[in-house]
Amino acid sequence: MHALPNPDLLVDSSIAWFYLIANSMRGFTYLPQIVAVWRSRDGAQSLSLLTWGSWLVAHVAAILYGWVLNDAFFTSISVINCTGCAAVTAIAARRRRQSHAALRKDSTVPRFDTASRASQRTRASGSSADAYLDRWGYGRRWVATNETPTKRN
Repeated sequence: MHALPNPDLLVDSSIAWFYLIANSMRGFTYLPQIVAVWRSRDGAQSLSLLTWGSWLVAHVAAILYGWVLNDAFFTSISVINCTGCAAVTAIAARRRRQSHAALRKDSTVPRFDTASRASQRTRASGSSADAYLDRWGYGRRWVATNETPTKRN
C-alpha cells in the first residue's frame, strides 16, 4: 500500500512554491515601473521616494534575515526584489534631481536677487537704509513717509 504524504510537508512545500512563483512574478513587475520612471519628464513626482526608500530598507533587512537563517532561496529572492526596488528608487531620485535642476536653471518665475537689487538701489539713492529695507522686501516709500512698513506683493 501507498502511504499518504505528510500533510505538513505538503503545506510547507505549497507555501514555498507559492512564495517562489509570487516573488518571481514580482521581479518582472518592477520592469514597467522602471520604464515609467525612466521616461518621466516631471521628475517622477507621482512616485513617493519615501515609500520606495522604506521598501528598499525592508528588502535589505530581508536579505540580512535570509543570511542569518542561512537560507539561500529566501536570500536570493530578497536580492532580486531589492535590486528592482533600488533601481526604481535610484532612477526616481535622479529624475527628481534633474527636474529640480532644470527648474532652477530655466525657471520663468522671476528671481529675487536681493544683493544686486539692494546695491543698485544704494547707488541710485545713496542711502544704505533704502538698501536694507529693500533687501527684506520693503519699498523706499517707508523711508520717505515714515509709515509702518508693509511688504510689497
